[in-house]
Amino acid sequence: MLAMAIPADWVPARWNWAEPAALDLLKGTPVNCLLVKWDSEAAPAIATFANAASDRGIAALAIIQPAGDPADSTRRAIRAKVTGIVLEGDFQEVAVGRVRDAVADSEAVVIELTSRSKLKLGGSSPVVLATYQAFGPAFKSWRTGTLKPDPLDPRGSTPMPASCEPLQVILRRSHCRGAVDHCT
Repeated sequence: MLAMAIPADWVPARWNWAEPAALDLLKGTPVNCLLVKWDSEAAPAIATFANAASDRGIAALAIIQPAGDPADSTRRAIRAKVTGIVLEGDFQEVAVGRVRDAVADSEAVVIELTSRSKLKLGGSSPVVLATYQAFGPAFKSWRTGTLKPDPLDPRGSTPMPASCEPLQVILRRSHCRGAVDHCT
């Protein structure tokens, strides 16, 4: 069993398969965090997959969407031994709170994958923020409130391949490593 990286070191990718054999496709890649769409009917297969991923040092995160009861889906996903929960979409604050309560007794991480306008750039939590939208040529620094050039802008010095899905992760506070706001 390989040691799993901490969230600040995750290199995420969306993953469409729950078959453990598919993990062989990741050999030789930096990807160490997989986002798998949660389906309660496929819970046994996802549990087997999450266990196999963990054995390889890969985090398996369950993507939960706003439909239905996200806290119930979270509890089921945690029982399937996923590393964490990704709330994809725009959730009501009360629903996010219920999801966080559902993982309180576990080591699971909760990541809100939302639009740029919904990112919570101030405050003390969460440690990991994510958006499904790419950043533009400038963004507002959560530290200073001023506009800064976006280092992830495809027109800048760090181009993103056109084939990349616009999944951006912002890591905050002392856990940051090369994050958008260049945290120290």
